[in-house]
Amino acid sequence: RRSSDLWASEAGLAQGEYGVIEMPSTFPAKNRRVIFDCVGSITEKTKADMYTPVIKKIEEIVMRDHHGDKGIIHTPSYDWSERISTGVGNWLHKRLITANRHDLKTSDVIALHTEDFGPTVIMSPAMKEGVDLKDDLARFSIIIKCPYASLGHPRVAKKAEKNQRWYTTETLCSFMQQVGRSTRGPEDWSVTYCLDTKLADLVRKNRFKLPKYFQEALQGL
Repeated sequence: RRSSDLWASEAGLAQGEYGVIEMPSTFPAKNRRVIFDCVGSITEKTKADMYTPVIKKIEEIVMRDHHGDKGIIHTPSYDWSERISTGVGNWLHKRLITANRHDLKTSDVIALHTEDFGPTVIMSPAMKEGVDLKDDLARFSIIIKCPYASLGHPRVAKKAEKNQRWYTTETLCSFMQQVGRSTRGPEDWSVTYCLDTKLADLVRKNRFKLPKYFQEALQGL
């Protein structure tokens, strides 16, 4: 079943009470590529072993393709952000603007990033929505981990228990939101890199649930 059927069910609409219109994107697929360049399965159990591969891959991507570009790194948590910040080489560390729990909130990070003329890189676990990194503000995005909603939240756990399809759809929507922070117009462009094999597996198995225009941009699956 399509994701639209699930959303209609959530809204209390029965079959025949709604319609679906799918429109193509006005943003060329070549301007919004999503590349799966995975380093392994990133979970709570494996994270201690994955810090080093993830850090090396981030350095490789930035050094190889985005040495002079601004970008954003979507981390799974503030602890992950700290690990990456202290683990990367000084050449990249000095470019990072890292959101934290205390004194550097989202608005502060965006302001610092926007006002700096250098190739700064935002790093945060909380910028999948409501952030407009258009044009040179983000020529690349890196998604560290599959953005599952936390099962530690009672509401999420209860809904996931009742309906696994809902949980899968929520995760896919979060992924699309992360990708959407950059390439904000038809003439804009950026590249998104995904490092988690669990995200690749999820997208591969549920590709039909994604809009066709989004599928067109996927590479490396």
